Amino acid sequence: MGFNPGALIGTLAGLSELAGGLLPACGAFTPLGAAMVLGTGIAIINTGFGKGLLGGYEMGLLFAAVAAAVAFTGPGRLSVDAGRPWARTGPAWGVISVALAVVAAVITVVFKAVL
Repeated sequence: MGFNPGALIGTLAGLSELAGGLLPACGAFTPLGAAMVLGTGIAIINTGFGKGLLGGYEMGLLFAAVAAAVAFTGPGRLSVDAGRPWARTGPAWGVISVALAVVAAVITVVFKAVL
């Protein structure tokens, strides 16, 4: 896929998807988990963009869309964070989550182009 070092970037992407998927699934630290999945989704879109939508970047687009939606809507009332003082939900946290994901994805893609 063109990432250097491939083993390190692949491991970080896998861990980001795992932790980023588990956090919103449990309803804990949802903006951070959504940012992790969204950043990975953006990197997937960049990697497969030349192959077209089907067979290229459709899975990354799906991950990114769901992660962005979860970032803005929050985990819900049955989550671990519901009613806790550390719960972070709402449009402002959605924007922060998306911004963090975009910055992380841009750094990853820049390193791909440079290294």
